[in-house]
Amino acid sequence: MPPREFILNHPVIQKNKVIYSWSPQGPFTSASYYVEYPDLSEIKSSPGKLAEGYLAVCVALAALGEVRLTLPVQLDGGVLDRWRHLIQIFSRRLFRRPGRCLIENGQEPPAYETFSAEKTALFFGGGAESLLALARLLESGVTPFLISAGGPGWRGSDPELNPDKSRLDGQLASDLGLQVLRIRTNFRQIIGPESGWSAYLRPGVSPMNAALFTPLFISLSLPLCERFGLKRLVQGHERMNDPKDYFCFSPPAAAALEAVAFGVSYESHLNDLYKQNICHELYTRHPALLRYQYSCWKNKGERWCHECEACFRYFLLLKIEGIRSEEVGLDSRRIFSNLPKILRDVLRSPECYPNEIWGYLYNHPALRKEDALRKILDRLKFQAGVFKVIHDVYLKMRSRFFTPPNKPRR
Repeated sequence: MPPREFILNHPVIQKNKVIYSWSPQGPFTSASYYVEYPDLSEIKSSPGKLAEGYLAVCVALAALGEVRLTLPVQLDGGVLDRWRHLIQIFSRRLFRRPGRCLIENGQEPPAYETFSAEKTALFFGGGAESLLALARLLESGVTPFLISAGGPGWRGSDPELNPDKSRLDGQLASDLGLQVLRIRTNFRQIIGPESGWSAYLRPGVSPMNAALFTPLFISLSLPLCERFGLKRLVQGHERMNDPKDYFCFSPPAAAALEAVAFGVSYESHLNDLYKQNICHELYTRHPALLRYQYSCWKNKGERWCHECEACFRYFLLLKIEGIRSEEVGLDSRRIFSNLPKILRDVLRSPECYPNEIWGYLYNHPALRKEDALRKILDRLKFQAGVFKVIHDVYLKMRSRFFTPPNKPRR
């Protein structure tokens, strides 16, 4: 069977916005998306850097199996080799139908801009990993730009629904003398429901979390790299027990992503530390940064929703270090008033599986001193064990008897 053909069109600049499009549509809900840079009045970027912005689209289309992707610009040969290597690694770990992904260069020269500055940018989400990565960079004498991405459909980072994200980013930058570079995109919307990708991805694999998140962040940032002379992109990630769920954050993926853009390097920091280790270092060595922490992705119109697994997890991690939750804006009264809903959310979270962070929290002596809290943790530990058995049986049955048909969407 011949490979499926996809044509990646020339990106279109509209002042401070870039439109990416391709044909045919493939598994996306739309054959185009936009990337907007609110801090710029207009985009001035080389054809090569703009075309490198198709990295995440190429990774996604490679999930279809045998494909041929034709680029609009002649990218650097070394960059294309690294794209192919990255796709091979993702294909072996994440895709149901690993196949050849042929990437054909365009004819137009890339005309890359050269810049001598050795500036660093940190992908900044506001969570514990971002804050500790920032603290370590500052301690090493590096003053990074902060790249903050979001947009409609982006849980926790939708500017309309989550104004606290932008407010806290701006406050931190102002207090520490840093510069925030904002990115807005509707890419998350064109992914559509994750069920639409189940024919192409292995069971339990999320298209965004497992495959596209880091390639997308890199690709979104490339026009900013030329504009501000950024040669080094840094991201903070915790160590994962099961890297399949968040494979694009894992060390093998990070190594393959190190040089997927011409003249720009990527580094993954903190992936030797578990969440509890990151929080311990952040809370004990850099307590002044607590006021900026933004770690709830289910909130709407406020910093914390006070009714999800993440809110309760950070409430307990703060308690371990003897820090009042109110110092990060978490209301302990609301946490306990929403406890039944929170416990249900904990049980549905992969974080409650054995060897994940809840296994650490169940048994921590600082949390077991209080009778009421100890009973809650014991109850959670028992229910999580039962839930995992049921969930694992369900996944095995689904994989064996309900494998999606080998029929791609238009």
